[in-house]
Amino acid sequence: MEKEFGTRPSQLSLLGTSPALFVKDIVENADFDSIFLVGVTPFLFNWLTEGYFGKGAFARYHDESPSQWMNTKLHDPLAKNFGFVDEVFSLFEWVDHYLLIPLKNNAIDNAKVHNGQGWKLGDTFDDRQTDIWAPVEQEGSFDNEQILNFWRPGIDLDILKTPEELTGMAQAPVDCFTPLLTQLKARSGDMVFILMPSSGLYLEQYIFNNYREDLWLPMITGFDAPALNSMDFPELSTELEIPEWSHLTRKSQDDWSKRVYSYIQQAYFNSRNTDIYTV
Repeated sequence: MEKEFGTRPSQLSLLGTSPALFVKDIVENADFDSIFLVGVTPFLFNWLTEGYFGKGAFARYHDESPSQWMNTKLHDPLAKNFGFVDEVFSLFEWVDHYLLIPLKNNAIDNAKVHNGQGWKLGDTFDDRQTDIWAPVEQEGSFDNEQILNFWRPGIDLDILKTPEELTGMAQAPVDCFTPLLTQLKARSGDMVFILMPSSGLYLEQYIFNNYREDLWLPMITGFDAPALNSMDFPELSTELEIPEWSHLTRKSQDDWSKRVYSYIQQAYFNSRNTDIYTV
């Protein structure tokens, strides 16, 4: 992205969390005046909550203690030069996972719960660059199945959402982002909304609830902002590898980042009738 755009982007997304609260915090509490590339993950985007990790992220950012600050300053350079036990597989993490297993007599049910904790999805590096963990890329592997089992409880392909539910889910992000977009444009910034690719049961859920017609299109109409749906272009979706339904492999994420550049440019021009570099 840096090579294509000629400027270094800041990676601000957080796993399993809607971008809404982060965009709101930045627009209202910083002087950022450039472009947000706002990722839209179907359904997750419409839940305007702190998500699983958001609360801790906000708390750490706004009220970081001296010991937490020092921990980061010591950890980052050490981690580049020394080997450590992965924190996901630390003793305390293992104890927590085993304690989460419900007391059932069925050993198979216990195994499924334990296998569905989603212990490790990826690794995070400098500038919050995050890559999927290599074992998870191997479809059918134990680690890949762990993540899929972790996702399954949140996917419901039995109950179709009502028109009223879909209308509310589409309107909530519009109400949230529209005033933020107005504030940002007032200081010469802008947003581009990008619906991210998916596969497997996540893609089935996207199709089952007609996300494109009933949520995506009403939202981008309400935003009145540049928007790009990756699912409309095979080279940005189905031609890439998404081994656990929601995240690209390391190779595919690089391919997607290279390919999406021209599509972002075109989406911006189609919406604003001007080049993205004028912002």
